[in-house]
Amino acid sequence: MGPTEDESPLSLRAAGTVGYMDPEYYRLQLLTSKSDVYSFGVVLLELLSGYKAIHRNENDVPRNVVDYVVPYIFKDEIHRVLDRRVPPTTPFEIEAVAHVGYVAADCVTREGRDRPSMSVIVNSLERALLACVVHSRKQHHYTPTT
Repeated sequence: MGPTEDESPLSLRAAGTVGYMDPEYYRLQLLTSKSDVYSFGVVLLELLSGYKAIHRNENDVPRNVVDYVVPYIFKDEIHRVLDRRVPPTTPFEIEAVAHVGYVAADCVTREGRDRPSMSVIVNSLERALLACVVHSRKQHHYTPTT
């Protein structure tokens, strides 16, 4: 039998993977759209760095990708933590990659109210992509044959 009218089939407790959960949830027990923004920021940091949300450092100690990567972003040294399995960025690409890093860092700020909305994030990522596309077209300019 299913739930009655007064019962909800949904759990009132949030379920999530360690490393992706909004730190505010642990304090306030409240999930918001900004909680999703936090999780998305963690995914962006994973894509940039190649590290999992929770990974082991060189001393085999668990480390959070947010705590490890964000300080490099704020010091304008994102190149130090980029995924080594990806070919090195060009000077023009690094600007777009750094922009994505700043978006990710904004997403994982501790206070949810300080995080951007998803529409702001999408606009920022589109601008970063456009910067790469425009430069790529200029660099690989070709003359069409007739």
